[in-house]
Amino acid sequence: SMSLAIEGLNEVPRGDLVDYSNKFVHNYPIVMQCTMGKSEKNEARDLVIASLENTSWNTTKIATQIKTMLDKTFGAAWHVVMGDRYSFAVSHEAPSMLYMFSGNLAILAWKSG
Repeated sequence: SMSLAIEGLNEVPRGDLVDYSNKFVHNYPIVMQCTMGKSEKNEARDLVIASLENTSWNTTKIATQIKTMLDKTFGAAWHVVMGDRYSFAVSHEAPSMLYMFSGNLAILAWKSG
């Protein structure tokens, strides 16, 4: 079974929900949390970065592309959430969760189901 809680997606956060981990915005992609092995993490990160290079796409299309590539590379079923100002708690298959930032855009990907 999968559980997912996303608070404040695309909303102005309450003071107690603000995640200051991205307080200093980086102009390069940075992995914040990952339960995958080093080579798998690097491969997943590179897939995300390649999808983000399609700057004419909206976040829904980019998230769909990331999900498709992760499914092909690591097997189904991956789930992807993108946005800013959200916190999360997910149940995922171990070891298969990636949480990273690119600028102020957070990307969360996890495998479940």
